[in-house]
Amino acid sequence: LLVSAVENSDSGSLEVWISNDHFKPREGVVRWKVVSTAGDSGSSGNVQFKIAGSRSKKIKTVDLRQDLQKIGPRNTLVSLSLEVDGEVVSTNFTTYVRPKHVTLEEPLITTKVKDVGDNTFEVALQASKPALWVWPDLPGTQATYSDRFFHLLGKTGCTVTVAPWEPMNLRQVEEALVVSSLRDTYQL
Repeated sequence: LLVSAVENSDSGSLEVWISNDHFKPREGVVRWKVVSTAGDSGSSGNVQFKIAGSRSKKIKTVDLRQDLQKIGPRNTLVSLSLEVDGEVVSTNFTTYVRPKHVTLEEPLITTKVKDVGDNTFEVALQASKPALWVWPDLPGTQATYSDRFFHLLGKTGCTVTVAPWEPMNLRQVEEALVVSSLRDTYQL
């Protein structure tokens, strides 16, 4: 299952789409939330859905004109999540301008690392402002990551599991860990 969106900056609308690659019908809920690049919340909502197997369909058109007028197209981010049986199975986000035109602020990403045994560590990440295409890294160390590129939108966090290929202790991981986002690639 995949949630996606088609934004129209002229009308201020957002079409919410679902694709179901399963052969069987599925049902659940899609949630959306507007967030400014400063981290302020805008409108939000949800819609229940049922979709046949091997189909894609538009399930809702949302009017976000007020958010766009208040926040501005360059500062408006919309996060989407699709839940089945209370579990998030797909997330996405969209903007009303090309990503290179989004006015991102310094996200101030914080981390908390926890040793969960067997040379595996959970890294909890939190950002004070939206951070796009976030990626954790242990430079010079090969490791397996449960998620390598993701977005931190709003005040929500994310936990990533990191398993270095060579033995490391908690202190070594904390000292080596580098977290970057799209904003870190800017030439300021």
